[in-house]
Amino acid sequence: MDLMEHAAAVWARKFFLLAVALTVAIGVYALRATAPEQYEATTTLQVRLPDTQVGDPSSQAEFYGETVVGLATTRLVVEQALETAGRDDDPDDVVDDISAAADGETFLEISASGSTPAEAVDLTTALAEVLIEQVATEQADDFANQRAAVTQAVAQLGRDRRVALSDGTDPFEKAALEREREALLGSLRTIAEKTPWRLEVVVPASEPGSPAAPTPVRDALLALILVLILGAELIVARRAWRGALSVRDPAKDAGEVAGVPALVVDPEQSAAALTPLLPTIGSARAVNVVQSGRVPQAHTVALLADLLAARGEDVLLVDTGAARPTVHAEYGLEAAPGLAELRRSGNLETTLEGLPRSRGVQVLPAGVVELSSKARPLADVVKAAPQQRVALATSIATIDGLLAVAADLDGPVVLDVDADITRKQLRLQVETVRGLGLDLVAVTVSTGGRPAGRRASARRTEALAEA
Repeated sequence: MDLMEHAAAVWARKFFLLAVALTVAIGVYALRATAPEQYEATTTLQVRLPDTQVGDPSSQAEFYGETVVGLATTRLVVEQALETAGRDDDPDDVVDDISAAADGETFLEISASGSTPAEAVDLTTALAEVLIEQVATEQADDFANQRAAVTQAVAQLGRDRRVALSDGTDPFEKAALEREREALLGSLRTIAEKTPWRLEVVVPASEPGSPAAPTPVRDALLALILVLILGAELIVARRAWRGALSVRDPAKDAGEVAGVPALVVDPEQSAAALTPLLPTIGSARAVNVVQSGRVPQAHTVALLADLLAARGEDVLLVDTGAARPTVHAEYGLEAAPGLAELRRSGNLETTLEGLPRSRGVQVLPAGVVELSSKARPLADVVKAAPQQRVALATSIATIDGLLAVAADLDGPVVLDVDADITRKQLRLQVETVRGLGLDLVAVTVSTGGRPAGRRASARRTEALAEA
């Protein structure tokens, strides 16, 4: 899927996506706004290298700084800091409120949180004190271990030298032992003169003026952005997984699947938008429009009937489905009397001639009377109609609904589907239409559902039909 198709797919569900994102953001804001306040204090420490430090000072300072950063959040240091600050909190609960980071080569920032400004400052100061003491203690222990190791080596060398003198050892070996002893003594003097690196506070912690958490506005904005991004990706992924028609050009996909001409029908389009269908229906007297989708609507067949009437043809629009009537809602008429009652009446011709005309088209609603075995076939009604053209409208929820009326349909068939249909579903519908022996000549893809201006009328007439 290219970038434009990606954007079009998301834009088509923009209101749903925005509603979900806003709901999550409001929930996050409400949750975070009720969280207890947390204050954060920060102190800055500096690694002080000894004047006798050899090698690259910057790399040494960086190494020492990383060591301190790692120590700051260890359990031992946190426990000692809590004890110094006079707090009895569980270290595992506090460690998440402590952070340490290097700020340059020699500077470090240690931060800690608390329920009050003073509590945050106390813990931050205690952490700095514990770290300074820890560094000093570890270096003192290291120097002591080094002195002990060299002193032990000097003592052992002294014993070896005395044995060599008493045994009359070769003078060259005696000289080597003497040089080694002098080298060890020199190392001992070096250790004694060595100064440790230090950790010092350069900017002490101060009480914060405002809480660092919670931040409901920031968290809500982050949640909004995150849901928008994830939601957009999920919309695109779902469409790709379902095999939905292209958002930018659904007619192209529908035409490729069905192997017949296809076009898009928008709720705001005029009847002229269906002009490309005229060559496909030719001069057939009876034209069938089968609308398949979740929302019953007769917008496409009404546009087609309006187009034929605008060309000067006398058109009768017949709603063939009493189980799912749609035409009356499109034209704002009553649901009955209609085709169901007409098929039981006596004089078809007279009744058909007296039908009301709307927008230049005579309209025969579906009616509400149950059909019986004595009802006239639909073919008789079509044959008796004095109009030049008869447009038959059939609305079905699933393609299986076409089985009940397939025997009554004759002539070219236009299949009208919803824009959210998948390629697999469309292929199944096309195969079913052709399997019933119907002449499928075109596919229309309806976008946007039922036109807004006709929904109220539709609800009224549907309620009447159910009654």
